[in-house]
Amino acid sequence: MRESTFSFWQDAEFNALIDKPLTVEDDAYHPPREGETLEESWLFEILTPDHLYFRVAFTLSNMSSSPPAYHKLAWWVGGEKNTESIEVGPQDFTASTERCQLKIGPSRAEYTGNKYSLYLESTRVTGELEFFPLLAGWQPGIGRVAYGDQGLRYIYWQVPVPRASVQGEVSLEGKRYKIEGIGYHDHRRCNFPLPEALEGARIIRFYTDEYTLLAADFWGNLLYSRRHIQALYLAKGSEMKLSTSKVESNLVDTQGSSSLELRTGTDPMVTFKLNTTHLLGEKGSFRVERGSGFLRLATTPEEESQGWGVLETFIIG
Repeated sequence: MRESTFSFWQDAEFNALIDKPLTVEDDAYHPPREGETLEESWLFEILTPDHLYFRVAFTLSNMSSSPPAYHKLAWWVGGEKNTESIEVGPQDFTASTERCQLKIGPSRAEYTGNKYSLYLESTRVTGELEFFPLLAGWQPGIGRVAYGDQGLRYIYWQVPVPRASVQGEVSLEGKRYKIEGIGYHDHRRCNFPLPEALEGARIIRFYTDEYTLLAADFWGNLLYSRRHIQALYLAKGSEMKLSTSKVESNLVDTQGSSSLELRTGTDPMVTFKLNTTHLLGEKGSFRVERGSGFLRLATTPEEESQGWGVLETFIIG
């Protein structure tokens, strides 16, 4: 017997929902209820014009497979990839339930009303970064994909910062870099071990001079009929133009690179292509790829907007 899957735009009775605006509290810490397992992460990512790539994910968890609190740093610069993970005990982290305000060991992230400030301190990385949002936050529907009877298992993917201007400095293994680039921040949480329902997921962000495109695809395992739940967001300048579940995708995955094509079936109809090369992670499990691409609107088919993007893939089940 196949189990039910509830999309971003459905409640637990399959009623249709519309996009719900994000609040400051949505990006805060959500403590687990008594007896509930929960893992919650805050991802911050930077792309620079000289192709430096940097990301840090702060994670809190009470799942048996994870430490209670850790942050993982990853960067790619000059053709070299590096990662570092810092774990701390329950006494060494704090998190606000009112806004994004985290401290894991000596590193911290905080939202102060008009920007996000990151202070990073580890064995191999130190630095201070500021994310100035250029777009309002977005989530598809209510930001949640739910599984099983009454949708009691859930995954949230919410994007408080689809695009930001980032400034600051970081020291990567003793070498200092002045950072000026495009930033992205999302918030993820789930209340079950992902292999129980998911086979994989794919999350995309893409930037041209005037457009910002985000997309996601979560697909279930055999128990959930391998059903794909997709979402796509498009903004021009500071204005959102599209939020839709009507997405067709085609991915050609070869050794060390990928070619992804997305098309929407909702006005304004969008064609998007991204060709990537491998940056971080391992083929066949978790990986991050970066590359160039373009998007084209059906209303102006003669115009192609060129840009750069990131493809993040999780093969889970």
